[in-house]
Amino acid sequence: MFESYFFDKRALTSNRLFKALKNGGQDDLSINKLSKRVGMSYQQTYNAFQDVMQDLEHISNQKANPDENDFARMAKTVSIDRYRFYLLQQSVSFRFFDTLFITSQPDAKQFCTDYDISLSTLRRRIEPFRQYLSSVQVNLNTSSWELEGTEIDIRSAMVAFYQVSYRGNGWPFADMPREYVHHQLETINAFGEQFVFIPQAVVQKPDLIQLAVQLLRINQGAVLSPQIRMQGLMRYAPEDVHPLIFTRTNFPQQTSTTLSAERNYFYFCQLEKFSVADQLNHSDELIRKFLNQHDNPIKRFADGLMATLYQSGNHLRHAEVQEARVLHANFLRLGFIFFLHNGPSSLLLDFVTQSPLKVADSSLGQLIDGYLASLTEAEPEAIFQSYAPKLNVETYYLASANFAEISYPVTLKVYVAIESATFLARDLMLFLRDITFITIVDDREPKPDVIITSFGDVQRLNQLIHFPLSTNTTVLYWSAEGTDQQFFELYSQLKSLHVHQERQEQQA
Repeated sequence: MFESYFFDKRALTSNRLFKALKNGGQDDLSINKLSKRVGMSYQQTYNAFQDVMQDLEHISNQKANPDENDFARMAKTVSIDRYRFYLLQQSVSFRFFDTLFITSQPDAKQFCTDYDISLSTLRRRIEPFRQYLSSVQVNLNTSSWELEGTEIDIRSAMVAFYQVSYRGNGWPFADMPREYVHHQLETINAFGEQFVFIPQAVVQKPDLIQLAVQLLRINQGAVLSPQIRMQGLMRYAPEDVHPLIFTRTNFPQQTSTTLSAERNYFYFCQLEKFSVADQLNHSDELIRKFLNQHDNPIKRFADGLMATLYQSGNHLRHAEVQEARVLHANFLRLGFIFFLHNGPSSLLLDFVTQSPLKVADSSLGQLIDGYLASLTEAEPEAIFQSYAPKLNVETYYLASANFAEISYPVTLKVYVAIESATFLARDLMLFLRDITFITIVDDREPKPDVIITSFGDVQRLNQLIHFPLSTNTTVLYWSAEGTDQQFFELYSQLKSLHVHQERQEQQA
């Protein structure tokens, strides 16, 4: 999803093809076989393959042979992340935001001269990501070319941008050397466990980027002012919180008030790291200790969500107790982020590819919507109502792994008869698994409600499914293109069939 803000059609296709080539077998490669694997026409695949090979020539500084089998040699040292980063570097819109975040106020006219584009073209190309920034409370003024918003919102947008784009590739900050930031983080590590900070056995790049953005903004004069909500939450912290590196010795130009705000910000950044484990870790325990022992809107929000999800009926699959505690810790993190930012902020979750259809149309999504809608003004946690719909979607993403089986009482039984070794089949299966009102069945189910197939020959379909085709079974043909429009049409057909099925059940 991140790439879609910056890639044109050519880059999107090249990126998709390169991933298919790296993830699949590269032996005995032919355009014909490749076109079937990715679900594109022969000519589209040929053109895209030539584009990829041309890119690899630039990356490796080698000349490619016209033979398709030369891909393995050319791409041997080029990872998927490296190729993706190369394509990002070719994007004018990506380059612009990279420049904007580092310089704070770029010279747009000079940028256009450097890249040989007009201002109107620049405005058009940056519009998708500008709209995203607006959704997380950061506005780009295209007259002054300044970022407008609170400092913590701007920092969150910068951190997410650089953590995603520079994943596995390079260092973005020429004026903030990686070695310097690494030393500062090692210095913080040396203080040991402090408040909600846990020393790291191995320094990770995302944490270096987080600290680098903070130090860069301080150097640019974009320091934090005392924030009411941040100060309010610090009431639950120990009385003598360690200042870490945020002292007058290290920052002689800054006031003690500013340094306290920057220290608090660093600590609070530690609380924004969601856990992906199925067992409580020390970080989970620290956030529960910090926010779960006192009555506050964040605790009430997390507790209310958990109660709603685990008391909603027998059709819910109850997660293990340890998994539930991890989910509760993540709800505390999510509530903390929205409360501190007083609304949505930029999160890595924003760039996870998800189907928005399933969020709105699933029982899980409806439970979350219902819980937030049920809050009354007298309840402190009612403040979270104003953070919809983004809060609802982020909550769904966190909860969906624990409640994968929350579904409709009646589901469509869907059998998929498609060539399984293709890139197209994988995309289709991922899409279907996200639809909560269907159940994917195998050939042990003698009477599926729907068969989705890429085989236009009914006789061949009958041979494949190993059971007689019922007159009550709807057969939907899936083409080799697999466009966004076709995915939407498939969803609409399945939804219509499910509504019809539910009505029949109610009349029975």
